[in-house]
Amino acid sequence: MLGAALALLAGVVAAPAAQAQETTPGTVSDASFVWGVSGYAQENPTPFGPWKMLDTTGDASFLTGSISGGSQTEYTPAPFPATSMTTKLVGGVQSTPNAVKFSDGEGTRDANGTLTIGWDGSFTYNAYPVNIGAPSETITDPSLTVEADGSGSLTAGFDVGSGAGMGGEPSPPENLGRQTIATFSPGAMTASPTGVVTIAPDYKGVVNTESQIDDCIGSNVWGSWPADFVSALPASVRPHYYSTGCGGTQNYKGALPFQVDYDVTEEETQAPIGTPKIEVSQSSLSAEGEHQVTVTGTGFNDPSVVGTRPPLAGQPSGAYVVFGKFLDEWKPSANAPSTARAVVEQRWALPTGSFTAMGGQLPYIEITADGSFTATLTVSKAAADAKSELGGYGIYTYPAGGAKKASYEQFVPVVFTPADNGGGDDNGGDDDDDDTGTIGGGSLAGMTNLFGSLI
Repeated sequence: MLGAALALLAGVVAAPAAQAQETTPGTVSDASFVWGVSGYAQENPTPFGPWKMLDTTGDASFLTGSISGGSQTEYTPAPFPATSMTTKLVGGVQSTPNAVKFSDGEGTRDANGTLTIGWDGSFTYNAYPVNIGAPSETITDPSLTVEADGSGSLTAGFDVGSGAGMGGEPSPPENLGRQTIATFSPGAMTASPTGVVTIAPDYKGVVNTESQIDDCIGSNVWGSWPADFVSALPASVRPHYYSTGCGGTQNYKGALPFQVDYDVTEEETQAPIGTPKIEVSQSSLSAEGEHQVTVTGTGFNDPSVVGTRPPLAGQPSGAYVVFGKFLDEWKPSANAPSTARAVVEQRWALPTGSFTAMGGQLPYIEITADGSFTATLTVSKAAADAKSELGGYGIYTYPAGGAKKASYEQFVPVVFTPADNGGGDDNGGDDDDDDTGTIGGGSLAGMTNLFGSLI
């Protein structure tokens, strides 16, 4: 499930927004979020070294990389210029960063493909040793949003503690509220073979309103974290988030990639409830013999149609598909008695679950998820007349198992035409005055029956 879910997320990255397709909604759980802040935080200018990661709360924990003597290998972003990670070597090997990991995130994926995941907890970091007196910065309850086109943002609560600015001036504490601390563009996400998704935040070429250096050349990078976020920061920490020069550690100021892993449980979706209707393969038939008529139904997928009697009491009970002679007032929804319905041939159309439970064979037929079914009925005028002297011939559907649903009560009249009697005289050679639809001896009764069958 994990691999499939992340493959879906990765697939969103490659699909242009104009081609985005409807996605099965789902619930996200067991999500992790791993992040190393920035390459600048991993190798601050000499002699200070990596930023100090001070405290965690809630579901946050630290992963210590080789850059600080640790051994974490879970989060290993490629060095600059692939990311902002410093190219510092430890023992001749590319160093791994210090990182924070949030676990047990939860969220949703909606039908438009938008993914939202939130985590509880916080972590604090400081760019300098304690004796410098620089303010600490705290990120709380991060939330990741990924749109269907692969773009998105990371928001979090952001607090800056009291301390001293770079010139020694006092810097009071500031609660910046919830901030968009990173954005990313379509194409920023990649998935590993194990399904872990890596998201590269925007930085290069992002403009802000500060005294930003924006003329770096060659492999040097200029850019910024989101401009509104940078502007909200106090001057004591603001320069860490945008280019104030070119080359060297300035190239490491961009945000490092986020690493995301999660499970998704897709919701069971019900096809849109249709408008029931039926069509028949033929409705004008010879009064002689038997005829196979195909009935096609659509829109019979209303989950509220539930049986009130065995064998499907309390279960989806579908519809009866019937050839018969019914009175004008025949509908169960209008409380017509069963005696108003003379059933000659019947099939029972059932949703898949009930169809399977009832044995999955005739006289049961299956209604698919979109409400469609196909039934074949044997239609015979003689059989109908033997069943009842009253009522109109037709193909009928109505809720089965005691359920009542007016929209399921559908009707297509069947007209029986007189048989070709092969006689040579004008009187038709038939003196019957029954209701078979043939003209008997030119009688008024015969003519009346014929006209009645054609109306």
